[in-house]
Amino acid sequence: MNLNLKNKNALVCASSQGLGKAAALDLASEGVNLAICSRDQQKINACKQEIQEKVDDKIKIIAIEANLDIPEEITKLYKDAKDYLGSIDILVNNTGGPPPSTFENLEDTDWQKAFNSTMMSCLRLSKLVIPDMKKKQWGRIINISSVSVKTPVTGLFLSNSLRMGILGWAKALSDEIAPDGITVNTVCPGYTRTERVESILDSQSEATGK
Repeated sequence: MNLNLKNKNALVCASSQGLGKAAALDLASEGVNLAICSRDQQKINACKQEIQEKVDDKIKIIAIEANLDIPEEITKLYKDAKDYLGSIDILVNNTGGPPPSTFENLEDTDWQKAFNSTMMSCLRLSKLVIPDMKKKQWGRIINISSVSVKTPVTGLFLSNSLRMGILGWAKALSDEIAPDGITVNTVCPGYTRTERVESILDSQSEATGK
């Protein structure tokens, strides 16, 4: 498949495993240079090596350790990625998602933490990349979300609630920056066998005894 993305530069978040890793590999296969990140430097280094072995050796890839819960680390992630690649043409917003929960078990601090990591990371990174995208009159912002925006997933109360907020924000942002040649899309995959989904299913099984 040729998506006409050769020599574009992408920042793919939470890309050491799961859907983020798959997105990074697909982009690199299309000739896109990458900045990939994870909280674990060892894991993201391994991901970089795996991708590099599967694609053209001319593809530039930088692996960056970053905790997207922390605003200062988001700023550093963006700076390091831009310094290495020159620009960010494509942003893939992705996080592991908040832990399983029920409403009665949640405290205010749980909501605040989940909002900060799940939603604010998308807002902060998008605000950083948009100015350069506007200058180029070209940009792509892709949010990896969940089918839970259509049908809530049992036991994922925080995720079900916050991902709806991301969807609304993305639609509003799309209308605002479309005249600048920037598209904003939210991908809402169903159940996909990733490490996170397997962990959630194991937790549900332990809780229900099934």
